[in-house]
Amino acid sequence: MVTEIPVFLETKTKMKLAQFQEKLQQHNLTFIDPYEAIFLDKNTERYGFCFNVEGENQQDILNKLQQITTLDLGKIDFASIKFCGRGIHCCFSVLEMPINALLALSLGYLNNNKDFSGFLMKRNNKISYFIIFLEPKKLEKLDYTGQFFKIEDWKKYTTSLLQYLDAATMDFMQVGYYPL
Repeated sequence: MVTEIPVFLETKTKMKLAQFQEKLQQHNLTFIDPYEAIFLDKNTERYGFCFNVEGENQQDILNKLQQITTLDLGKIDFASIKFCGRGIHCCFSVLEMPINALLALSLGYLNNNKDFSGFLMKRNNKISYFIIFLEPKKLEKLDYTGQFFKIEDWKKYTTSLLQYLDAATMDFMQVGYYPL
């Protein structure tokens, strides 16, 4: 049973958390509790917000996501629905540093690697979350052995980056991926 999923919503313009929360209240989207977030992919930085969407089942969650997208608040690029869709390998970590410092320190690592992407989320002024994931498309054309080595390389690279950043936690997992 699906209970909640993490979502990244890219806003058309960069805005403060308070502005975004005000827009959510105007549209009565009280089920959204957002964090400021940055999506890093190669040489791209996209700003927006991460939040969880809860639901009784996959359809309930998809209905809520549709409600969000019809309000034109921004574009939902990523939603992870456990046990639904394609598998994606990711690592969730908690770091004791502001999001801007985390961005500055990790940007070079992610810019130099075309297979990995990441989300930086601001928990508060001192704590940030970092989700690094291996692009599912990078595994599709590989045989089992190729997939195994690609995943192992990703884990080594991610571990090295997170040790460099002095991450408090590293939680490797595979979750379902529902591309929107």
